[in-house]
Amino acid sequence: LVRVVTAVNAPEELKFLLAGVIDTLDVVDTYAETDMAWNGYFDNADKHLVRYPATWELADAAEGLPATLTGDGVILVVETADVALDSEDAVIDWIENWRSGVEALTVEAVEVDGATGYEVSYKLTTLDGAPESGLAVLLAGEDNRLHVANARIANVDVDLQAATADEFPVLDVLATFRLFPDLNASDAADMAGLSS
Repeated sequence: LVRVVTAVNAPEELKFLLAGVIDTLDVVDTYAETDMAWNGYFDNADKHLVRYPATWELADAAEGLPATLTGDGVILVVETADVALDSEDAVIDWIENWRSGVEALTVEAVEVDGATGYEVSYKLTTLDGAPESGLAVLLAGEDNRLHVANARIANVDVDLQAATADEFPVLDVLATFRLFPDLNASDAADMAGLSS
């Protein structure tokens, strides 16, 4: 969604600006099918993006630091780590050491728009004894860092890699996680005369 504002008596300026905007748009096929009402979170320092339902809340975020999104009983953390994971065993070791009590369930190699990595499902028990199920998408970036979208669902005990998005819509959210190493949102904002 793009909005261009000009003075009411400047139709030629409006046409000129719209033509310039249209020339700069790149369609990301993955996002073309997602709900227009969804929001997006892009970290301009770490160069990753995830889309999420408008009913969710961006609980905290800052460029280069973990971002936490919450909604529908889900906690999604998007972050980077200075680690390279080159095998399923390394992925299992990493996720099981990410937090006490995590048990990895299944690991699968993935490729997302040229970025390689893994998906790993896991389960854990909270300090209160409640089950949680999780699925993490781990992508190796051109910056030699691990980009992570890690979603946990409260009070669920299921292997999320074996589940469907109809059962757990968070899987549609995780499917939008992408790396954009060449995108610079602050430059685009500066060009439009906006502060970043």
